[in-house]
Amino acid sequence: MHYKFHLPAYKLPLKSLLLFFFLLLLFSSFYASAQRRKDPWATFGGGSNGGLDDSGYALTVSTYYDTPTGDLAPTFNPAIGFSFNVLQYHGAFTFNASIGYHAYNPKLPVFTYDDGAGGTGTIAWQSFPVYSLYTGVVYNAQLGGASRLYGGVNIGVYYTTYAYQSADQFSTSSVDLNEEDLYFAPKLGFAIGVANNITLGVEGRYNLFSPEGSSATNPYVGVVYKSYALGFVLTYKL
Repeated sequence: MHYKFHLPAYKLPLKSLLLFFFLLLLFSSFYASAQRRKDPWATFGGGSNGGLDDSGYALTVSTYYDTPTGDLAPTFNPAIGFSFNVLQYHGAFTFNASIGYHAYNPKLPVFTYDDGAGGTGTIAWQSFPVYSLYTGVVYNAQLGGASRLYGGVNIGVYYTTYAYQSADQFSTSSVDLNEEDLYFAPKLGFAIGVANNITLGVEGRYNLFSPEGSSATNPYVGVVYKSYALGFVLTYKL
């Protein structure tokens, strides 16, 4: 996982579009909330029974347990994460704009390794924080009332920082790098209404993220890192 990040100019529009989409949904959700307060007969989604013909907005908060796999698994422990989401309902589909955070901590204070010349070296990893900005869409299958099964995808970016210090008989080094990764995650979930304007759900995601940049200068471009996450989602209907 030792790579240096190079951000090409053509990646910048992706970040701008994600930020614009998030702000647009956030503004629209508060506008929808104000309209709903003006009309006491308005219901979530504009329907009388919460059916799949919904069109409206919601705000959600979620907490999840994120477990790294593959190349990350030998070094880092699972992490507790949090996210804030703005949802827009359109028929059987729900669109989200989201921000999130979690941080993997190393499994050991100091790791040892064979330096290849009969000796050993040490490497001390620091915490691996992940700041996420992404959008997504799911398809809802209504089970009855306000209960739904859904499946879809997220796509966006991970902003990460990793740092370590290593030493052996040949050299010592210290690395502290800020990275940007392309993020993609299939997801499945279940949600049930627990109050007039509130639903509680369970959601699972399989996260894939990969360093952006040029493979000519960064051999880790194209390497896909993985984790899976399972958590609870609390939704407030506007």
